[in-house]
Amino acid sequence: MDHLNEDQLNQYLDDLLDEDSLRQAENHLAQCVGCRARLDEIQFVFASLESLPEVRLTRDLTPAILAKLPQRPAIRLWSPWLAAQWGSLAGVLFWLGMQAAQFIPRFDVVLPKPDFRLLASEVMLLASHSKSSIFDLPSLSFTNYQL
Repeated sequence: MDHLNEDQLNQYLDDLLDEDSLRQAENHLAQCVGCRARLDEIQFVFASLESLPEVRLTRDLTPAILAKLPQRPAIRLWSPWLAAQWGSLAGVLFWLGMQAAQFIPRFDVVLPKPDFRLLASEVMLLASHSKSSIFDLPSLSFTNYQL
């Protein structure tokens, strides 16, 4: 195996290596004095940085930094020209859909007319077997509702 580079050493310290890469790195570090020394240096730098006290700024530098950044021009996502193009596209697609609809075969489904005599007999049968007052309909007659 070649020597470990800075990225591999940092990934090793951050536990970001997959199992195979981790095993190879540990085997290499056990055998290579140079890579082990470089790893110790990186660990020392991070330990030194963590031990430094936090420095508070006396004033907020955010406005000054933001003022020096280059300004991005505002991007207009919707312009009258773009709206006209989308409107034209929608109109053409609608027209094409209407033209194509003429060639789609239509299957007219004929539904049978309801038989109200059968419905009346079922309601009467239900009313005769029910003890509820809701279904107590002996005076209903559906014979006048034929189509």
